[in-house]
Amino acid sequence: MISWSGNILGNLAVALLFSRVHLSQKLKKHQLLQKLLNQPHPRLGLIIGYMIPAIPNALVNYSGVRLKVSLTQMLPLIALGMLPCSFIYAFGGNAIFSENLTQLVIFAILIIILALISVGAHQHHKRASSQIKQKQLSE
Repeated sequence: MISWSGNILGNLAVALLFSRVHLSQKLKKHQLLQKLLNQPHPRLGLIIGYMIPAIPNALVNYSGVRLKVSLTQMLPLIALGMLPCSFIYAFGGNAIFSENLTQLVIFAILIIILALISVGAHQHHKRASSQIKQKQLSE
């Protein structure tokens, strides 16, 4: 709970900071940021962005700001997205130190599921983008 609460509060603070500070053009043009902003389901994209440790939370927070998601609307998105990672960090570390093989296997499966969600979201985004481009070309 402590890890999860800290992740939620930290991401809300960063989102609040990004809503008040101007960022560099380089960050604004980041390829991953563009993918987060152009999701067919932006809020789901934010949840998945928070779930995947390989995606910098700063980009996800900034995406929420650019999508004009209020902090009260961001709270459940952050809470849902950070829950799996917080759980894995808190209990996975304990499983490693206690050498509990069963727990380690469970956490490995959870990490694989998160990776599959990431790949699935990426594939969905590619399909949606190509459909939009095809539709624009046909018009």
